[in-house]
Amino acid sequence: MIDHGYEGKLESNEFDLTIIIPVFNEVRRIADGLEVLKASIERGELGGISIEVFVVDDGSTDDTADKATKLVASLPHSAVIRLPKNRGKGAAIRAGINQARGKVVAFMDVDMAVHPSQLVTLLDALGESDVAIGSRSLPGSATRGDTFHRVVMGRTFTRIVKLLIDLPYRDTQCGFKTFRISAARILFHDTGIDRFAFDVDVLARAHRMGLRVTEIPVVWVQVRGSRIRPVADPISMMADLFRIRRRRHDRPNVDPFFSGRTRESNSAPDQARSMSTQSGRMVE
Repeated sequence: MIDHGYEGKLESNEFDLTIIIPVFNEVRRIADGLEVLKASIERGELGGISIEVFVVDDGSTDDTADKATKLVASLPHSAVIRLPKNRGKGAAIRAGINQARGKVVAFMDVDMAVHPSQLVTLLDALGESDVAIGSRSLPGSATRGDTFHRVVMGRTFTRIVKLLIDLPYRDTQCGFKTFRISAARILFHDTGIDRFAFDVDVLARAHRMGLRVTEIPVVWVQVRGSRIRPVADPISMMADLFRIRRRRHDRPNVDPFFSGRTRESNSAPDQARSMSTQSGRMVE
């Protein structure tokens, strides 16, 4: 279900940017996070571009969705998308992508641990890339207020990803990523992982398809309220990583995006490159 904050039917690519904010039981933090985003947009920190905002409620059992609906009313071109049950962050982002009308889609966490103004650098990178992702592990990046157990968990997970999946990225888990809309739809439409390791699944698919992924250093500030479970979540993430590893040689299913079109090549990388070229870039 979609609670619209704007009226009228939107045409494809009507906006320059679609921002997706997945939420689950965030009634205590959502007001502060959306206020940060709203202020950043009003101050023009994202540049002179047209923006739509989707808050995707992932089956919250508290009043998150109702509160979000009231809050986005003050944002032009905004909506709350409600999923009937909790399916995971990846599923929430996919729901937002399915409704997106922007040339570029970005997702960020509701706590705004990475300030929205940093989107500008990622958007610039999309001039030469299909995907631009925030990284807390590159020269020029910074993390502030991170707890010891989160640091240990993050570094351990990164090493395991490198060992099992062999991706060339320094930080797969930063919740601050941008995609050209064509790439986003191809990468998310049939992913098999929807919870904490969904980022790895998406990036593994992008790498396998030969899409251009750029890492950008960001400043990340710890915000109280994280609900990472130190035992259950790592176990779930490890199980997901082994599933991704088993699928690493599978051909991504991009046929739904090319049905009825004449293609010069049947390979997934060529199909993805063709679609990305046809859609054009936001930054020319």
